[in-house]
Amino acid sequence: MSDVFIPKRPVVVAYPKMPEAFAEADLVVNFLKNKGFEAPQGSIYDESLRNRVKAGDFDVMIAVGGDGTMLRAGHLCAPYNVPDPGY
Repeated sequence: MSDVFIPKRPVVVAYPKMPEAFAEADLVVNFLKNKGFEAPQGSIYDESLRNRVKAGDFDVMIAVGGDGTMLRAGHLCAPYNVPDPGY
């Protein structure tokens, strides 16, 4: 039987020029909070969040936005083995 990956340190990012992305990200953060997870939230371009990804602070990133946001999130996360399921 394979090990099941259960993330415990999520981060939620959104595309800053898409206000509806931040509204959806709020819903995701609230859902996670109701499940007992604290998830920082911010722009995909937020340098402090990006630095925390690079430092290994998160084990999953949930990106909310369009195709470009998914590509940027994947590009940011891949070198650090942080999964990005997108949304």
